[in-house]
Amino acid sequence: RDVDSAGQVSTAGASATFTVSGDSPGHTVAYFGTDAAGNAAGMATQTIKIDGTAPTPATGLTSASGAGGSPITVELTWTAGTDAGSGVQGYEVRWTSTATTCPAASTASYPSSATIGSVTSYSISGLVANTKYCAYLVTIDNLGNRSADSAVAGPTKAK
Repeated sequence: RDVDSAGQVSTAGASATFTVSGDSPGHTVAYFGTDAAGNAAGMATQTIKIDGTAPTPATGLTSASGAGGSPITVELTWTAGTDAGSGVQGYEVRWTSTATTCPAASTASYPSSATIGSVTSYSISGLVANTKYCAYLVTIDNLGNRSADSAVAGPTKAK
C-alpha cells in the first residue's frame, strides 16, 4: 500500500489516479511499486507540464504583393505571439480571396490554411494573379492551446 503526500492510497496491483491542477511548467510526481512480498522498487519520477493558458496572438500582421512571376504569392509578416507556459510551437495561417473588403476572422470565412513553425513571415503561394486576398493568424503553443485570432490583413493583390 502506497500513500502520496495528499493521502491518496494505491494498493498492490491497482492503479491510482491523482488530480494535479494549476498552470505550471512542471509538476513532478514520484512513485514506486511493490511486489506481493512487500519489496519496493526504486523510486521513479515523472514531470508533467500543465498549461491551460492560451498564448498571445501575433500582432502587427501586414500583407504585401509578391514579387511577381512564379509562384504567385502574398507575403505576410508579423510580430510573434508569446507563451510563458510551454512556448510557441507555431501558427495557423488562414486566408481567403475577396472582391472588396476582408471579412471578419473565422474559419468559415477563411477556408484555406497552413500550419507553420515559429517564424514571423510566410509566403502564401499557389494563388491566382491579380486576385485580392485577406489573411489572419492563430498562435499555437507547445501543448496545443490556441490564441485569439490576430487582426486581419488585406485585401492584398497577389502577384
